[in-house]
Amino acid sequence: AIQKLWQAHKYQTITFPTLIKELLKDTNENSDLFIEQWINRVGAPEILLDKALVVNKADQYVLTIALSQQQQGDLDIAGSAQAVAAPLDITGTGRRNATG
Repeated sequence: AIQKLWQAHKYQTITFPTLIKELLKDTNENSDLFIEQWINRVGAPEILLDKALVVNKADQYVLTIALSQQQQGDLDIAGSAQAVAAPLDITGTGRRNATG
């Protein structure tokens, strides 16, 4: 991505949004969403675990969780929730047979 950026804009001045768009061009990232979330907004969202429930169904355990997001400062923006990945590391005892 950096090589393509250099070839396309060699010896030119570019804006920061243009830099982000060029770097994310070959990815599945939405550059406008990235800029809005991580450049224009102040702070990062706080991810909360609201609920965790484990149920044994037909000799299999089913884990259900509910997450919520809190963001300080810009809650008046429509659709203010940020698109963030929430990787989970779930550790249990006994058999190792996870799907999903």
